[in-house]
Amino acid sequence: MGLPPLGLNSIRIRAHCSFIGRCLRYFIRPIT
Repeated sequence: MGLPPLGLNSIRIRAHCSFIGRCLRYFIRPIT
């Protein structure tokens, strides 16, 4: 078993970071 493709890995990391960013924004700025 080798390392996962950098492309897929980067995409997953990007999606995860974007998801965390959205959550942080919602927590910091709750919709009023």
